[in-house]
Amino acid sequence: MTDKASIEQAIIGLIDGIRPGAPVPTVDTNITESGTLDSLDVVDLVFQVQERFGIAIPDEDIEAHDLRVLGSLVEYVAHRAAG
Repeated sequence: MTDKASIEQAIIGLIDGIRPGAPVPTVDTNITESGTLDSLDVVDLVFQVQERFGIAIPDEDIEAHDLRVLGSLVEYVAHRAAG
């Protein structure tokens, strides 16, 4: 699954699993600044994204690629999953 809409929905589902009832983020949402997830939740999300999509996300990429923004995370996963 590398189509961005499917990736976005899968990640939103993971977020809902981590923090049920949290506001549904948009592609422009910074999920920590908005209060959707806290920093420990982001670690859990990154772990789950790696497992779900079979990719590795180095710690330095979280900051370098601004992966706390949903749209950036979707783009990153799409690129890594396709490669």
